[in-house]
Amino acid sequence: MSIMPALRRANDVYANVSQFEIVREILEEVDPSEPAAMFTSVLLDPRLGELSEDELGAIRSAIEGVAMVIESWPASHHAALYAGVRSAVFRDVAVQFAWLPSYDNELTISEFQDRATEVCGVTVVMKSRHASDQRLAMD
Repeated sequence: MSIMPALRRANDVYANVSQFEIVREILEEVDPSEPAAMFTSVLLDPRLGELSEDELGAIRSAIEGVAMVIESWPASHHAALYAGVRSAVFRDVAVQFAWLPSYDNELTISEFQDRATEVCGVTVVMKSRHASDQRLAMD
């Protein structure tokens, strides 16, 4: 199961600051103890762009993969992901997501600001075991 369709959709939605009013409304209803809902609720909301049936099917399947990754993390990762993304959205700061395979679960949230142009952004790098790596699955 590929999580890439969900990450592509997340990058489209969370980088489009003009849609953040809708994203903020959705995030207000998300339970902080269930950060995977940030993806489910936001990425499937039709107010954030029409999706073809094929795109919708791929994103739904990918969201399941993202949820599995996030749910495998400890509670501190959940809190950091929720707080980092929510903080950015409520300040109108674009967010980009990436996933990398790793031996263990890792979460890196970085924020940059170019003082000359006042352009800023948040990057969220999620790392988890790759499902197809049998050496990691046996641990």
